[in-house]
Amino acid sequence: MKPVLSPSGLALPNPTLAMAARIGAIEPYAHLLQRLRELCGAGLLMAPGQAERLLSGARDIPRE
Repeated sequence: MKPVLSPSGLALPNPTLAMAARIGAIEPYAHLLQRLRELCGAGLLMAPGQAERLLSGARDIPRE
């Protein structure tokens, strides 16, 4: 399908196709996430964020 033109003349993706792609991506997400957990372990998905590292006193390795 052809792109949709905005009032200012920009070409935008067709909203119907964009919504279909989003729905198509959501359906297998749970299965993909489960496979990722099986392959990598849950630790990769639950790594601490920067705020938790700063509160724990952990420091970054200095770069030279």
